[in-house]
Amino acid sequence: MCVQCSIISENFVKTADKLELTLLFHESAIFFRGHFENFPVLPGVVQLHYVVRFIEEYFYGNISVKSLGKVKFLKMIFPGRQVFLKLIKNDKTRFSFLFEAENRETCSSGEILLDCADHEIC
Repeated sequence: MCVQCSIISENFVKTADKLELTLLFHESAIFFRGHFENFPVLPGVVQLHYVVRFIEEYFYGNISVKSLGKVKFLKMIFPGRQVFLKLIKNDKTRFSFLFEAENRETCSSGEILLDCADHEIC
């Protein structure tokens, strides 16, 4: 599932309400090209994309996002560096996410509210 990144499996934690992964975004990943020239960083939209993809893969299957809340991009994520992603299922339709750098400083965080119209999660 994670073509442009690697999941470092020895740091994988999955419970009914939590997922913790260690990720490595490859320097050759297409989303680093041009963002920014001579100073590649992981775009915020890509971080959100992977949050949604991991919710789909490990919790619900296909989902629709209703809204985002409390989203903050605090530190840049650079290619070739490990990052830690934590997803917490707060209730049936709300997840919190946290990307942390290798030194455990927060890179980004926020909440995703899922749209449960015509979906089995509600």
